Amino acid sequence: MNDSQRWFWLMLFALSLVLFKLLSPVLAPFLLAALLAYIADPVVSWIESSGASRTLAVIIIFVVVLILLLFSLLILLPLLGRQLAQVPDHIAWLQGQVIPLLRPYLGEQVINEIAQIDVLASIQQHWQQAGDVMLQLIQQVTQSGAHLIAWMVNMLLVPVVSFYLLRDWDVLINRVHGLLPRDKEALISSLVMESHGVLGAFMRGQLLVMLVLTMLYALGLYWIGLDSFLLLAVVSGVVSFVPYLGLLVGVVFAGIAAYMQYETMLPVIQVLAIFGLAQIIEMVVLTPYFVGDRVGLHPVVVIFSIMAGGELLGFMGILLALPVAAVILVLLRSIKRHYLQSAVYDSSESG
Repeated sequence: MNDSQRWFWLMLFALSLVLFKLLSPVLAPFLLAALLAYIADPVVSWIESSGASRTLAVIIIFVVVLILLLFSLLILLPLLGRQLAQVPDHIAWLQGQVIPLLRPYLGEQVINEIAQIDVLASIQQHWQQAGDVMLQLIQQVTQSGAHLIAWMVNMLLVPVVSFYLLRDWDVLINRVHGLLPRDKEALISSLVMESHGVLGAFMRGQLLVMLVLTMLYALGLYWIGLDSFLLLAVVSGVVSFVPYLGLLVGVVFAGIAAYMQYETMLPVIQVLAIFGLAQIIEMVVLTPYFVGDRVGLHPVVVIFSIMAGGELLGFMGILLALPVAAVILVLLRSIKRHYLQSAVYDSSESG
């Protein structure tokens, strides 16, 4: 690559950053649509391989998603709402029953400081503040027709753009591939395919692991008769993308809920057995099958990427965090391979 080519790519990169910054207010729905299309593409391709057209496969996916959304709105959300309403009772029980038991271990001063914290009043205050903020937001949106229309357009854009991206995914990929510089085509294609493997395996695999774990938690907690089984299962399943965090959160909160409800240790032991069995299933079956050992995205890297992306670019940064992290990981692997094959590494080894 000569100097003129380097300057061309540098200017192109700088121009892309400027355009991204200027268009950032309208990019969020398109990025979200692209992310959803990327996740759903293998399912669409699988349906298409059975003989259906690409368009019909996309329509089937959209119908299934719509049915699931309606099911969630009509059944799951009201159930979750009722279980969330029980949270203040759980907190009051903890303050009255558990904290006094910790007095010999934490000390009088710590217990007194904890006792002075009115958790229920704090929750009610913040809940009221959140309600006031939402009310003001709704009033501002409804008073501004332009903002309301813009919000509705953004909401409608996501499924519409996702539909067309899914329908034309292979065509778009082939067109982009045709624009690659011929002398760098093999290298770029290799890096893109490796990035696709890392990102796809992590996102799709981890989503499936979280979904299956949530179902296992829900079935197990429902089996022992916990009133808040769905809320505990959803929370534990969502945080399970960090190894052992779902296990820890589930055992602690489900154990407390079980003891509060039954006031005996047998349900607590059953909770330990449920989450322990689910953890074994995750380690032995789910993670090796859905995610595999070639991803390489450490949980700490995932958390840092999402937090850094949100801090730098807001919602768009959160959407771009994992793709950027996957690309950086692949680039670092490529740099490492080139270094291990370079004369610099050979000379240092021989020296």
